[in-house]
Amino acid sequence: MNSVPLIIATILKYAYTRVEAEKLLSVFRLLSDAYFYQQADARMMESIIEERFRHALDTTYYFESLPELIQLAQKSSKGRIYETIHDVSDALELLPVLTLYVPTKLEHIYIATIGTWVRGTINEKILLQFIISAAYRGGCGVSWKGIMKDYSFNHFLQRESRSIQSLIQNV
Repeated sequence: MNSVPLIIATILKYAYTRVEAEKLLSVFRLLSDAYFYQQADARMMESIIEERFRHALDTTYYFESLPELIQLAQKSSKGRIYETIHDVSDALELLPVLTLYVPTKLEHIYIATIGTWVRGTINEKILLQFIISAAYRGGCGVSWKGIMKDYSFNHFLQRESRSIQSLIQNV
């Protein structure tokens, strides 16, 4: 059985960014290692992940995904597990990425809101990439398929600088 599509679907159910997807793949690998090489049951696998990520911020999606990732690890073939993980990693690399330039780090709830909208509007298998830059105060920038659009306040001020200068000089 080719479990790669199931693993990708599960990862995309909980992860909206490329970084989150890669982290969930590493969680899947940890679970698989625990199951195959430590004979860990589901509770022990959960404990391993909880211990590993208990101090990490914005990791609720790790814990929400655990039941499904544990089941997938248990259904995987020990002899092919690393090949499967490699195939999933390759498949994740091929997914489209929408890059958003934002002024500050966003909490996961906002990432999930944006991700849900993007997947419902643009592509159900899209991953987000957030780049933090103070240059995007009062807005954001968007990059899709090599085209960059700047919707920041700074860009607006630069674009309208002559009109603004004229307005100020005429007051």
